[in-house]
Amino acid sequence: MGSQSTAKTLFLLVSMVGWLAIGGGLIYGCPWLYHLMVHSERTTLWMQNLQAGGYHPEPGLMAGAILLPLEMVGNWWWSTQVEPHQTPNRQPNLPEVEDGNRASKESI
Repeated sequence: MGSQSTAKTLFLLVSMVGWLAIGGGLIYGCPWLYHLMVHSERTTLWMQNLQAGGYHPEPGLMAGAILLPLEMVGNWWWSTQVEPHQTPNRQPNLPEVEDGNRASKESI
């Protein structure tokens, strides 16, 4: 198994936290979004009960709306600017041939 750079490890961890925050914001906003789409007596009662308990979806949705473009730009920047310069030239995993040597690309 190969090793990966510290920069890539940090990028993956930061990216994971960002995507988790975006997903959390969307999940937190689901009752409100469902109420907007369906808008029945049941969803109105649901929203009244949630708001009585302190439910306010706006901060979660705003955080998700802010983080989503940042994550997309960060992922684009990493994949186009950083990753191509860090990828070493590695021999692809080729199948073994009968004499025990690795096959070449031409023999496959």
